[in-house]
Amino acid sequence: MASRADYLSKYLSKDDSKKAKKKSKKAGGAIAEANSVKKETTLIKDTIPEPESEFEPTSVDLGSSLAVKGGFKRIDNGQIVKNETPSSEMPKEENLPATVYRDLSGRIIDLKEKRAEIKARKEEEAKREEIEKEQINTGELDRIRQDEEAKKLAKSTRFDYSKTSKEYTDYMGQKDRFEDPLAGRLATSALNPEVSVSATNRPVYRGGQHPVNRFKIQAGHFWDGIDRGNGFEERLVKARDLIYVQRVTDQAAKETYTEYDFE
Repeated sequence: MASRADYLSKYLSKDDSKKAKKKSKKAGGAIAEANSVKKETTLIKDTIPEPESEFEPTSVDLGSSLAVKGGFKRIDNGQIVKNETPSSEMPKEENLPATVYRDLSGRIIDLKEKRAEIKARKEEEAKREEIEKEQINTGELDRIRQDEEAKKLAKSTRFDYSKTSKEYTDYMGQKDRFEDPLAGRLATSALNPEVSVSATNRPVYRGGQHPVNRFKIQAGHFWDGIDRGNGFEERLVKARDLIYVQRVTDQAAKETYTEYDFE
């Protein structure tokens, strides 16, 4: 029992000086922090000037202690050295290096030249597609007529004709003239010779009258002369002719002789 009583007396009467020291250190740190906060508040209060009126705004000078952080502190004299250029400022575009683009082989690509090349290629493709559409929508006869009109237009721009030129003499010799003694003896007219081929150089029917149609297409060489249509083309051509005649007569009826001066 004695040993147990000694054990209890030893630990119950333990010196708590270490715990007291630790508590005193913590309390001292808290007091120091409170004192530093009080000093800062007193500094701020001292820097604030008293306004003339309580309703006017006041300007606060935070001083060097609350300045913007940045730079570093020298070891020898304790002076704070600030950065010349703040880190938040972005560099200008003119100071940035230009982006270099390369192809698969490693050659440098000029963007302006490449854009111009792509634009020219697109324009060329658009023109080619337009020409192809015109060729698809244009028939063979239409192309022949266009070529003939282009030739006539090219001839009409010329002004070097004379009475001794071959074209002029041939044209004047083929014209029909009134009271020409050889007019009745000629089998066919030179200006309107009998045509055995179409405009597309295909042989046409020569055994009689060709069937009437709105496109003025002549019958082929192997046609037997029998019209097997239902008469639609003939009726359509007659209706168009009647409309044209009616339009001409109406226009002529609007004109009166009072518009003309016979004196």
